[in-house]
Amino acid sequence: MGEASYLTLQAVLQFWLIKLIYWGFVFALCFHACHGVRHLFWDAGYSFDKETLTRYAQIELIAACILTLVILLAV
Repeated sequence: MGEASYLTLQAVLQFWLIKLIYWGFVFALCFHACHGVRHLFWDAGYSFDKETLTRYAQIELIAACILTLVILLAV
């Protein structure tokens, strides 16, 4: 039973939808980390004007995508 269950789980984890969900979670984690860095800037009193907020939001999104791709390539 143990080996059969393991093989079944491995087959399920190889399904494309499960992989997509997994990478969605990885992206969410990277985005959350980048947003935390952005909050550190806010806590220091920087970037409260609208143009800077927009630019930092774009940088945050790009950084989260790059981090996700790096993790994808590393795994």
